[in-house]
Amino acid sequence: MNSSDDIFLTVFFCAVLLAIILFTFFILIINKKILRTNKKRIRTIITFINNLSDGIKYWLQKHEFFATFSVVGVLLIFLWSLRLYTCFISLGESVSFCKVVIIQSLICLSFVISVTPGNLGIKEGLTVFIANYLNISPSIALLASLIDRAVEILVVVITGMIFSHFLVRKI
Repeated sequence: MNSSDDIFLTVFFCAVLLAIILFTFFILIINKKILRTNKKRIRTIITFINNLSDGIKYWLQKHEFFATFSVVGVLLIFLWSLRLYTCFISLGESVSFCKVVIIQSLICLSFVISVTPGNLGIKEGLTVFIANYLNISPSIALLASLIDRAVEILVVVITGMIFSHFLVRKI
């Protein structure tokens, strides 16, 4: 090694050491903010758990509400399954209604953790994944899911226009 290599290595190691020291100070300064933020998050999580616990206790005390919402939930899954089944039939795919109910039930579970508004894209991807697992053609499943989404949006737009007309008339 010559002297220019020694100088380069010395400067390089000094720069790395300086970067490590600055990074350490940066972490120490940010760490205080992180601790304060974590305390807020912990309080938020505890509040959420307490509210969830209170809600579960309330639902367990009110059996008629629980039964009503369970029946309505099953009815909605059945109607949504019927809509998706109609989409499959319109594409000429002979699918058993039980498979469509399984697909729709799992899609409804995905709405609990909604990453995008209306599970846009996730619902379709999940439909394709589950349909493939149930030996239904993925391309047909995607088309059926897209038709289902289009019908869903069309119903929302039409009912929205009708009810907004009634609301405007009342004003």
